[in-house]
Amino acid sequence: MQYILDFIISHPIAFALIVVMTVAAAYLGLCLYRLVKKHRLIESDNEEHLGKNNMIATLSSDFDYICRVNYITGDTTQLKVSEDFRDIIDHIASSSPEDLKIDRIFNSLIIPSDIPAFRELMVPSVITSKLEQNKSFTHDFRILLGGRVLFFRMKVVADTSSESCIVLGLRNIDTERREERERQEQLYIIE
Repeated sequence: MQYILDFIISHPIAFALIVVMTVAAAYLGLCLYRLVKKHRLIESDNEEHLGKNNMIATLSSDFDYICRVNYITGDTTQLKVSEDFRDIIDHIASSSPEDLKIDRIFNSLIIPSDIPAFRELMVPSVITSKLEQNKSFTHDFRILLGGRVLFFRMKVVADTSSESCIVLGLRNIDTERREERERQEQLYIIE
């Protein structure tokens, strides 16, 4: 201990330099820690963002409408709306823009005979159960639009950023369904 005191007394500038370097090293260590922590948070946010983008990209090419739905509250955030589907959503929103919830959207579109099956499917416990079994599921239903009945397919994908949210895509499959029906009728006639 005496040796250290003798050094401090005989070399005050060197001692001051050692103290400054020690404080600077501690400060640099703290800055480095904060930088690494911030980088990890940014990386985490980027991974979450990429996950959402992958879900949307998976649905985007085929689907007319994509939204993120909190299936507990019914709140809906639109992620993609095709031109064909935009008019439908705008019409629904114009009557009550503050209440653009998923059940309101579907109750305005789905033909009455398909609503009970849809409601049964959209119960939170059913959604959770289905998404525990598979990463996604689909459901076909019919809508009444301009006096015509059209077939649509809904695809539900788990939103990994929230336990109570899903990403939902809607796709018009009317042409596919009608062509399939025609093929089946032709096969029946041939047999």
